[in-house]
Amino acid sequence: MKKALILLLICLFTFSGCGGKKDNTTNNTTDDTQDKTMQQQFEELGFNEQEALTLVDKFTTMGLTDVSDIKTAVGDGIDGLQTFTAKVFDYETLTLQFTIENRQLCYVSVNGFPTETVDFYINFFGNLKYKIVNTKKNVIFYDIWDENGEIIEDAVGYKAVWDRENNTIKEYTE
Repeated sequence: MKKALILLLICLFTFSGCGGKKDNTTNNTTDDTQDKTMQQQFEELGFNEQEALTLVDKFTTMGLTDVSDIKTAVGDGIDGLQTFTAKVFDYETLTLQFTIENRQLCYVSVNGFPTETVDFYINFFGNLKYKIVNTKKNVIFYDIWDENGEIIEDAVGYKAVWDRENNTIKEYTE
């Protein structure tokens, strides 16, 4: 039930952004500066130094090395169940969402990737037609919940990795 509620709220936030990539310039900061910035943001949310470093490490493993503007979306705090939204890299259309339960990272997704779907319909004359519709999709990067919303102990959790250099998302492999 918890997972269904969180996923419903994530879907609501998914459709809130429009636009494109904000800036085409490259980021000249070093990885150490980005990690420190991410670490400071996590510490401002209430995580201790070790917990913040663990989160930075997990986000880096997923290829999400530039997370900024973290805001509370819904929940009762990091000691309970809490969902956050954030910017990822320099995209205005993409929304990073992650969920913490008992100070443990449980779920990470990036919403707003442009995609196309095919919708079929029957026209006025009874002929089957199709149209291509522009839409947005959600990519799950990390998930340690089972289908009942319970945490799977010792779960790896990683599902996908963002290859920023090639601007692709691929399946996580160890």
